[in-house]
Amino acid sequence: MDMKIPIITCSPNRGGLTDEYGQAAALGIEDAKSEATLVRLNDLNVSRCRTCGNGWGTCRNDGTCQVTDDFQRLHRQIGKADGLVVVHRFTGEI
Repeated sequence: MDMKIPIITCSPNRGGLTDEYGQAAALGIEDAKSEATLVRLNDLNVSRCRTCGNGWGTCRNDGTCQVTDDFQRLHRQIGKADGLVVVHRFTGEI
């Protein structure tokens, strides 16, 4: 079965450790005969939530955001995915 799996990374450093982990995940997914898409959050234009309508705007009622940016495309991509990989460097601080 050909699955579609986005790999989300969130490091501003291209070629760094987080990026390498994302690329390694993509190779593993492709070796399993599935489709991998590397998504670098730092390359996207995603605005912060503006809590439209006191936080109960179209996002809650319709599942859509009023803010036009790259989030809508990412949201659709994740919605169509068969799986999801998130690569994030944990610093040990929360």
